Amino acid sequence: MAEAKKANYVWIDIIKFICAIFIVGIHTVLLDNQNDTIQWYIMHVLFRFAVPFFFVCSGFLFGKKHLENPADLKKISTKQIKRLLIPFIFWMLVSLPYEIITVKGSSTFIIAIKIIKNVIFYPWGALWFLLAVIVAIIIEYFFLKKNKLNWAMILSAFLFIFGLLGNSYYFAIKGTVFQKVMDMYTNTFITTRNGIFVGFPLFTLGVCIAQKEEWIKTIAKPKLYILLGIVLILQIGEVTFIRNKAYADDHSLFITTIAMVAIVLTLCIKYQYVTFQKLNTKLLRNMSTGIYFMHSPVNRYLMLLQIPNISNVERFSIVLAITIVIWLILYKINCKYINYIIK
Repeated sequence: MAEAKKANYVWIDIIKFICAIFIVGIHTVLLDNQNDTIQWYIMHVLFRFAVPFFFVCSGFLFGKKHLENPADLKKISTKQIKRLLIPFIFWMLVSLPYEIITVKGSSTFIIAIKIIKNVIFYPWGALWFLLAVIVAIIIEYFFLKKNKLNWAMILSAFLFIFGLLGNSYYFAIKGTVFQKVMDMYTNTFITTRNGIFVGFPLFTLGVCIAQKEEWIKTIAKPKLYILLGIVLILQIGEVTFIRNKAYADDHSLFITTIAMVAIVLTLCIKYQYVTFQKLNTKLLRNMSTGIYFMHSPVNRYLMLLQIPNISNVERFSIVLAITIVIWLILYKINCKYINYIIK
């Protein structure tokens, strides 16, 4: 997750930390025992905000670096890809034994094919995000190199529509020839939640926000709050509309969530210049990244213990606590090689 050198985006750091906790809540099924309606709205209005926010922030901070040094686009892109590959490979290897154990009884060939497909198309746990950002950077590079960001936005819109149809809006193509096409795609590539159909569109949105930062400073905050309220109402309406309709994958992609992320990031930028300028949130920034990387293997290996009578709230608390403790220990060691994989 990229970070700008010349600005301390306090509110981005704070919200990213909150989003990291939301993601732990998703993967530990925190709300599973709650009222179905309450669970539905908290999950899809609040928790599902997290990953899109990470994507758009990554694009924004990447865009900031590009604006600061336009001639170094290739260097910036290469450095960021290498920076993401290190934790991606490390945490994939950490999670690999769990994947092998959970498919025991299958032939070696089936296990190998399953693992290869996951590594290439949909890395397990939270690691699909890292691969998606890497893919997004590669695609974005060619558009920025040619100064064609507008074309990147147009392409992003079409790609994201395909992503929606392979997720929450699967019902829109159910029973049509497009369903057959989508089913053929997912049978091979597993999901539309990847760098092409989700990562690149959201990353591009972040880059566009970076380019419009000076204009964002001129927007009156009351207008943003009014817009935030309108989008929230529309988001609740969208989530209500698609409830109980046929979906594919994990039911996590929504149109209004993207608008919500853009507005929240805009507010983060606005408030950056009037509050908390001297507050150092570097620890939260690094911890959010560490929690994102580490919580999934902690959660998965904890499940192997099969602790009896453990509630989802307890599971969430244990996973979060273990993750933070391990992260703090590794962070205090302050070794550059360890830092590559935890922040």
